[in-house]
Amino acid sequence: MLEKELQDFFNLSSPKVISMYDAVGELISQGMDLNDITVLDITKKAGIGKGTAYDYFSSKEEIIAKALLYHIQREIQVLVHGIGEKDNLHDKIYTLLNNIEANYGSRSNWMQYLCFHMQAIVMRQELMEKFVKCNVYQDEVEKFIREFRDQAVKEGASSCELPLHCTANALFSQVLAFWYYLDNGLGAEELSMEEEKAFIYRNILKIIGG
Repeated sequence: MLEKELQDFFNLSSPKVISMYDAVGELISQGMDLNDITVLDITKKAGIGKGTAYDYFSSKEEIIAKALLYHIQREIQVLVHGIGEKDNLHDKIYTLLNNIEANYGSRSNWMQYLCFHMQAIVMRQELMEKFVKCNVYQDEVEKFIREFRDQAVKEGASSCELPLHCTANALFSQVLAFWYYLDNGLGAEELSMEEEKAFIYRNILKIIGG
């Protein structure tokens, strides 16, 4: 369950707000461009009056920005939980890669969507700063990285406890490389999907093994 900081940031006490977040998600999943989505589109999909949106948000951009961050937070929680259930490094890494593969290209992959459409999203600096300062969000990611590092030490893949930022670099640099492979098909003629995953897996082990 989300802590009070995230509940306050997303205003999750209001069912109408959640319905607007879900509406944005549905509109994007249906193929609507961010620039084309209107407040009326959102409120109509959410089943509420247009004026109601302004009881909770100052603009269309704020609704969309918070909706994307809301879906990203949920995606992170589900993924972290799934990886946390695995009891070995191989399964943890492959759960991460399999999740990326399964959702890649889908507009429901919110982290990917945000990365690839950041320029089209008007997100005030103040809004982003408030989100980043939500300790629960940071705790979710830190928990995932810490558990991964501890498992690497336990299995002897790493001879010492790497700083968390080094472990994060090992993971996220390879996640970006895998995204690039999926997006461009670069090397697809040379490496099959399973061979690419095995390559990414070995790279992560090499990095954390130092």
